[in-house]
Amino acid sequence: MESVAPLDVPVPGSYLIAHPMVADECFKRSVVLVVEVDDYGTRGVVVNCPTPTQLRARVRAVPHAADWQDAESARALLMHHLGDNRVYLGGPVRQVLMLHRYADVGGRLICGEGGGGGGGGSDTSSSAPAEPAAASAQLPLPPLAFGTPPPGGVGRRRRDRGSDGGGGGGGERGAPADCIHVGGDLMKANALLAARKAAPSDFEIVVGVAAWEPGMLEAELGRGAWVVARGAPSLAVGARAELWGDMLAALGGAHAEMARVPPEADEAARRDERQAA
Repeated sequence: MESVAPLDVPVPGSYLIAHPMVADECFKRSVVLVVEVDDYGTRGVVVNCPTPTQLRARVRAVPHAADWQDAESARALLMHHLGDNRVYLGGPVRQVLMLHRYADVGGRLICGEGGGGGGGGSDTSSSAPAEPAAASAQLPLPPLAFGTPPPGGVGRRRRDRGSDGGGGGGGERGAPADCIHVGGDLMKANALLAARKAAPSDFEIVVGVAAWEPGMLEAELGRGAWVVARGAPSLAVGARAELWGDMLAALGGAHAEMARVPPEADEAARRDERQAA
């Protein structure tokens, strides 16, 4: 992981790595890909929390699908080719996103441009870092687009597209090297899949996002809850739980020591803190 380096502040395309003492189940030993930083706060997705659960078993309704006449049509579109994909848990704010590398499917383009390393964004010497604050439901990332509901139902249009071999209309164009897209248009993704120009595994489905209102993340950084790092956005795709320790180890020094803290030590330290209180 030569590309991993410390940053002073989070920027789009950078990562937040949770301090081992963070106990919130949404963020425990998590790695968050930062997607947006603006006057309204910071938004991102946890990328290292895969589950064994298939999408069709996890998602009963698709939020933010108001451009469709009914929620079931939106869910059918999502499940038609991707229902067997396993789900990644991305944070506590209710939303469904996907990570992919297809430019014509669209979404927010994220590149590793968080320049200016030097100095971690958090105080690793803190013995009691702040817990991440509850994310605000008012700050979701731009939702998946669902296009226009096709005449005759979702399945019919996709079969028509797939039967002529045409499909994605050039949608197989990839993102720039080492960049990814967050979000996108499911109709375009399904056209690629029906035309066999993409595989279901090319699209990672993330349920939930993380969001902080202005000042919230800065306060947590000041209390040592997070380490800020730059790294290739491609690390976010297909990440395992071990990405947390791998990135801390790559940062070296005190961060590498944090990576060696066993999970049971985390639990014991938190128990002692509760008893002392």
